[in-house]
Amino acid sequence: MANNSTKQVHVSPGIYFSESELSVASKSLGITNLGVAGETLRGPAFQSIEVSTWPQYQSYFGGTSTEKFRGSQYPKYELPYIAKTYLEQSQSLKVCRILGLSGVNAGPAWIITAWGDTIGGDYTEEKPMVVAVLRSRGEHRKAAFVAPADPDKGICTDQYEYDKIVYFAKNIKLVRSKSLVLMDGCNPGFDQTTNQLTINANNYGTFGLEVTLNDGSETPNTKTYSVSFNPSDKNYIYNVLGGDPEKGEAEIYVEELYDIALRQLIERGELNTLGEERDLPMFEITHLIPKHAPVNAILMEDESTLKRNDVGKRFLYSSTYSVNEEDGSPLKVHVTNDNGVSWVAQDGEVGHIYTVVAYTTSTGTREYYYGEYITTEGEVEINGETLGEPTISEEIVNECVYVNNDGLYYVKFEEDSDIKPITLDLNNYKEPYRYSSTPWVVSEIKGSGNNIELSKLFRFHTISDGDNSRLECKVSIENIDTFNGTFDVLIRDFNDTDGSPIILERYKNVNLIPGSANYIALRIGSFDETYETKSRYVTVEVNENDSTKTSIPAGFLGFPVRNYEGDALGKNVGDVKLQKPYFQYNTTIYDEIREKKQYFGMSDLTGVDEDVLKYKGVEAYNDEPKGLTPSFHLDSRILSGKPDDNGKVVSNGIEQTVSVDGVTGYEWVTVDKTNTVGNYGIEPRIGTEEEMYNTIYEDKRWRKFTVYFYGGFDGWDYYRTSRSNSDEFKYQKYRGEIDSVSGEGKNFSLIYDAEKYGLDIPGKAITSDWYAYLAGIRQFANPKETDINVFATPGIDYVNNNLLVSEVIEMIEDERADSIYVITTPDKPFGAGDTKLEMYSPNEAVANLEASNIDSNWACTYYPWIKYYDSSNSQYIYLPPTKDVVKNFAFTDNTYAPWYASAGWNRGLSDGIKSKKNLVLSEQDELYSGRINFINNFADEGMRIWGDNNLQIAESNAHMNKISKRRCLIRLRKLISIACIGLVFDPNDATTITTFRTAVNSILEDFVSKRAIVDAKLVIDDSIEARDRLELNAQIYIKFMPNTEYINIGLIATPNGVSFDDI
Repeated sequence: MANNSTKQVHVSPGIYFSESELSVASKSLGITNLGVAGETLRGPAFQSIEVSTWPQYQSYFGGTSTEKFRGSQYPKYELPYIAKTYLEQSQSLKVCRILGLSGVNAGPAWIITAWGDTIGGDYTEEKPMVVAVLRSRGEHRKAAFVAPADPDKGICTDQYEYDKIVYFAKNIKLVRSKSLVLMDGCNPGFDQTTNQLTINANNYGTFGLEVTLNDGSETPNTKTYSVSFNPSDKNYIYNVLGGDPEKGEAEIYVEELYDIALRQLIERGELNTLGEERDLPMFEITHLIPKHAPVNAILMEDESTLKRNDVGKRFLYSSTYSVNEEDGSPLKVHVTNDNGVSWVAQDGEVGHIYTVVAYTTSTGTREYYYGEYITTEGEVEINGETLGEPTISEEIVNECVYVNNDGLYYVKFEEDSDIKPITLDLNNYKEPYRYSSTPWVVSEIKGSGNNIELSKLFRFHTISDGDNSRLECKVSIENIDTFNGTFDVLIRDFNDTDGSPIILERYKNVNLIPGSANYIALRIGSFDETYETKSRYVTVEVNENDSTKTSIPAGFLGFPVRNYEGDALGKNVGDVKLQKPYFQYNTTIYDEIREKKQYFGMSDLTGVDEDVLKYKGVEAYNDEPKGLTPSFHLDSRILSGKPDDNGKVVSNGIEQTVSVDGVTGYEWVTVDKTNTVGNYGIEPRIGTEEEMYNTIYEDKRWRKFTVYFYGGFDGWDYYRTSRSNSDEFKYQKYRGEIDSVSGEGKNFSLIYDAEKYGLDIPGKAITSDWYAYLAGIRQFANPKETDINVFATPGIDYVNNNLLVSEVIEMIEDERADSIYVITTPDKPFGAGDTKLEMYSPNEAVANLEASNIDSNWACTYYPWIKYYDSSNSQYIYLPPTKDVVKNFAFTDNTYAPWYASAGWNRGLSDGIKSKKNLVLSEQDELYSGRINFINNFADEGMRIWGDNNLQIAESNAHMNKISKRRCLIRLRKLISIACIGLVFDPNDATTITTFRTAVNSILEDFVSKRAIVDAKLVIDDSIEARDRLELNAQIYIKFMPNTEYINIGLIATPNGVSFDDI
């Protein structure tokens, strides 16, 4: 056990081993516990999720996929194969899904619009509706050409930029389709008289897209794609261009398409043209990389409110918000021109950044100011920090600042009297992964008919993260009891229909009263983890206040689809004012459909443009009402229509303002007023029983609606052909630019909340995939939180990701000290195919391992890769042997013991088709002497894992160079820990020592009897000095039972006359 040197680094009581701490007993002794961190198709990210069966794994993380990275040609989703195979032998698997932290520069965007010629219509040529958003595909280049040499300017060589995205398209022009056939009686999609691309109920749009290629040629090259908005056409735009930036041959792809909205408005007669042949409206690339450090907030409070804990906080001054609430006068700040010796009060200046400072007056009073330091150069005074004119230089804008409390960038144009936030940026997708959320569910109406007040009540968030999280489920609210304040929550399958709902979970009679047994957060689980999660799919965020307690759900706010009228940089759309896509809710009762088969709100009965739910970029989620689809409400006393700048809607001479928690400007759609009962003709109203009398809501079954989830995001940079997790993407090695003040760069930024991701590591971290993978790996760093004894990291290897692998080994050795790490040996170079000719030879594989400088008996590796058949996808895939290795670890533990080698004929079986290479004896010898275990092929008998080597080099500890010996020691340590943990805090006397000796000797004798060790000896230090130090020190000497690795048999032919007795 521990010697004195170990005690010096541990001050808390426990059981400590001389190799490393092991103070936690295994919860599942005798069962293999595999931990694996990597990529999956879906599921929660950066948390260790325990699964026990393959169906359970699928419910969390999805299935298998044979997809490869475009650049490396390594499998993208190895982890599911490991899980599926391993779970055949064990029911203890911990999975951590890894998602991206960097986000992506989405690049240039082109907008296809449509409008009508109806007088007074909502959509005109000057105010067209957004029908589709097109993007350029592209890829990162390690060194991308940006400009030729220019000797006249002193530039002697061509200019290249490190780690730059090259987009394949420079411009897109809407043109007449070459496939149009002009003949009488047809609907060709083009009017020769007006030269307009026309649309109607028989043809939603047939046209061409002429793409100007970004191929570096002096004379622009173009390529034209003939496409259609008709889903049944072969050249339907999604069929031709695709919707995935990583898959497809075209230079452009469809990011968003609102063809359901297009069809609905065509049928209503509001849209009939796509316009003339023209360049599409475009949003150019802009990178907001502030030269200023972030500020905490806009300056909105008087200096008298400042306190000690505000010192150091930074604030941005605004002419609109930095004013006195009582008289509207500018708020005061203080400036100093003598480096803080004295301060002078004055009105703040727009666009200036002030830092809170503490100042002790001559009377000894402590005061706090919004401070600005002024310096002088000659006779010129220079202000501290000020926003300058935001010019775009080489796609970069430096004159901006990020405001933490609202998550927006602010700029100050010279011609403007105030700062303004950038509320529209189609390039900035640079944020980490996101879960999906529903809009806020709102209350019944309160206040007068002209001034209606609503309250945000609650919203749901998916437990799953990433793009696919929005497509897993939806929520229906029904059986709303306005008297008792209760309602039912149904978690439904995303793909079901109102006619055939698939109920995943049902929570009946929940309410909004904390402390109640039926409180919604208690029943489902709260987003802030105050209430334990009960749902498999969602958590709920409740806006807890007195108003919420007395409210019932009656509608929801709209979905973010961008505020196209917002302030943007790089906006090249001319005088056109783009209108957000139309969005239709189900507001009608269908008499021919039974009540139980229809819901208000979002419904398949009206159709849903799923691209509304897609992630839209950082600025789209700023909660501005103008950036949302219309909101929905059950109560038709709310007027439908777009509010004016003051938040008022006028209809039939009636003026109405609707506020939600004091905020106006939302557009509303309600259940149709024509949904009435009998001859009463009373519009749908939800509220008290008296208000609902003789309305459709008198029948409780109609008090229901459905809402979807939006906004999930994987956080990966999909313009990379492989992950940015190689050694060059560690912060200290990254050669791309990151501003030293703001911590932001084109591709990556500093991570300021590293602890959030478990990155409790020394030094700075950036948002590259190197740190995303490290964050996933480090979810397993603490053995007190996650019990494992085998670990794997599919997606990284010691050739391409050597620094990451070294981090894992260090974590396993120094922090866990209880697991074997199965490392991937790449059997082919980065980017190579899966042919034998492109493989690393055994000699090269050994050389690669030697170059990695790995020396650890806690790790092992295998060569070559194996071909497997994926029956779910009906495809073959080459994978590292890891999945067979961990399965055989589990099989060995189940049927033998950990000290038996998980290799050979009985304990090394593979379920693969064949290994990529059949090794000859000399190659096997080379691999095994180089510490690499190998796959042995036997004619007609299949493959076997062959070898028990770990990755230890050191000769001084040669008896530990086998996997089975390390696994034996891991088991021994855990057994002793379990047996002795109860002695901690007992009296340190002879009785305790006897108990300890008896427990340990019993374990050692059992190991001897089961052929794990040959002999063992326990020595206990029961000296007075040890007791004075509150220690019970022991040393255990063990002799391992060697394995049989070589059976040498000699065959000798003898004459027939020789007697065997004489030999």
